[in-house]
Amino acid sequence: MSQYFLQSIDYLNTLINYETRGTRDAEFNLEKLQKIYDGLFEKDKTPVIHIAGTKGKGSTAAFISSVLQTNRSAVGVFSSPHLTDIRERFTVNDELISKDLFAEIVFQKIKPLNDELTDKLTYFEILTLLAFFYFRLSCVDYIVAEVGLGGRLDATNVVTPTITAITNIALDHTEILGSTVEKIAYEKAGIIKRGVPIITTETQDVRALNIIKEIAEYQDAPLIIASKYEGKLTVIGQFQQSNAGIAAAIAKQLGIAENIIHNGITNRKINGRMEDITNKISAVIPISKNKKIIFDGAHNPFAMNLLIASLKQEFPHTKIDFIIGVLRDKDWQTMIDTVLNSGIMSGAIFVNAPSPRGVKKEELLDFTKAKAAMRLLTGEIEFQTANSLFEAIRLSANDNDTITVITGSLYLYADL
Repeated sequence: MSQYFLQSIDYLNTLINYETRGTRDAEFNLEKLQKIYDGLFEKDKTPVIHIAGTKGKGSTAAFISSVLQTNRSAVGVFSSPHLTDIRERFTVNDELISKDLFAEIVFQKIKPLNDELTDKLTYFEILTLLAFFYFRLSCVDYIVAEVGLGGRLDATNVVTPTITAITNIALDHTEILGSTVEKIAYEKAGIIKRGVPIITTETQDVRALNIIKEIAEYQDAPLIIASKYEGKLTVIGQFQQSNAGIAAAIAKQLGIAENIIHNGITNRKINGRMEDITNKISAVIPISKNKKIIFDGAHNPFAMNLLIASLKQEFPHTKIDFIIGVLRDKDWQTMIDTVLNSGIMSGAIFVNAPSPRGVKKEELLDFTKAKAAMRLLTGEIEFQTANSLFEAIRLSANDNDTITVITGSLYLYADL
């Protein structure tokens, strides 16, 4: 690995990073970053597609990127968080930024700028600027920018978009965004700009949709309600129909032909979302003949409900063994309740999510056992812990269950 790249990572790790420390005490203000962004990129007229939402931002970004690439466009995508490598956040036509160029932008563009500031930029603010430096250098035709947190005060909201989109909204990051769907929708809808088309899904929570409609009207922004995509998808999970539908609506607004839209969406694979990882695991760990192992990064109650619904649809009448690791600043208790109440759980192995914010596996085990006892499920479902994700997979690889689902946090994906 390039020493120069490692040094750039070390520098980034000196910055305030709310992804690792949590956002409870965060104070967000875009004024400083907006001035910097305008000074650097005001003359850059590359079309920007700006995407917010609680669930489905990454998948929607992946779908529209695939469509645009199918249309022979160069597409820069800025996403978060990364699964295994920070460079996943910065891609051009699905290719990661090189380590040398990453470090070059950090040390030649970003650090000198930040050194001049008394009030230093945060980790995510730096990554946002890095993305736009990279996309400018790459001369992309389109930029797809995924909101990190919320929308109204998110670092990505310094952009002037061509189209905005809001995927399904639910309760998440309530300590920052608010304790109701309406309050969270207000924050997400903060990306709506005057006169810029805003696209959301027909499956949107009606409470959130009313807020989106109100702000769209105030901003004189045309509102488009996207239907679920009815074509065949490579990815599994019924919720992906909504995400693909938003991507298709974005593409139509950009004047892309129906056959290009269909090909781009149909052929897209998405890591970490209802992903069948059986073949990847079998290359490392012997597994039973009929075993299927799936990873899904469901990290809040809304996403967990969607995961359960998709599992019931894809694998009816099938009992499922879960491997679960979660972050403390999520509503993990409700997530566990959701799985317990699903009627499809045959067992659970708890692991530590690889983050300082991770809930300890012993606490997960004790909480789940107590809840199971209240529901008279004790003895019906086996609960245990494992010292690592590897050990958890090995424990479940040869049991009688045909399906194992790893879930609770996208941070677990890095361990794979």
